[in-house]
Amino acid sequence: MRKEWSQLDERLRYDGVGGGVYTDDDGIEIPVAIRKFENNRAENFDRDVSVLKNLRGHPYIIHMYHECVSGDARFVAFETELVDLKALFPGKISELLVQKIVYQMMAALKSLEKYEKTIFIKPENILVKMDGQEYDRFILADFFSTQNFQKEAELMYMNKRHDLSSISTLTFSLLTGREDNKFTQNDREVLSHSARDFVTQNLKSFKLFCDHPFVSSYKPIHDMVEQNKAQRAEI
Repeated sequence: MRKEWSQLDERLRYDGVGGGVYTDDDGIEIPVAIRKFENNRAENFDRDVSVLKNLRGHPYIIHMYHECVSGDARFVAFETELVDLKALFPGKISELLVQKIVYQMMAALKSLEKYEKTIFIKPENILVKMDGQEYDRFILADFFSTQNFQKEAELMYMNKRHDLSSISTLTFSLLTGREDNKFTQNDREVLSHSARDFVTQNLKSFKLFCDHPFVSSYKPIHDMVEQNKAQRAEI
């Protein structure tokens, strides 16, 4: 596809096909991924922008560099060089790696809780930050979603903050490579009791999810350091 560059504002240049360059305060040019929105959906859109600004530097939430209006559209610049989780793992994923993904997504949701921001986490909403051949961090990336805006309105009406069931559904999908939420005999033989229990318990609160052994037992040094960064990002 042919690139047609345009200067959106003093900070952001757009290549017309989803990429661009952001110029920071020091004049350094940074490659970025750019999403274009024809429909502003102003109130909810502005709130997502505000949440991402407040959580810049969070290790498990996608970094937004900049947003601007140009013509009738709005443009948002995100960090790039991330890989789709589904592209890396089209099938099932090892239990240990699923624990890492769930642990990091729970940390992301915990940081979003104070903003009453609802994210319905699916494998398609997760990006991967690579460090060489290693899976360094998993990044929650589903913002500015019309579905999320609609679900948020429903949950606000019911006085609920998160669809925590999406965590169970996500875990099942990653462990089995399926979306039917029904463990087979083979699943029961291969997966640990903790993993099966986490998916099937129908946990009702954020605390119960965090305290469950499937999540709480996964606390490697690297992730505890990143968790401290996440807490600092909220201040």
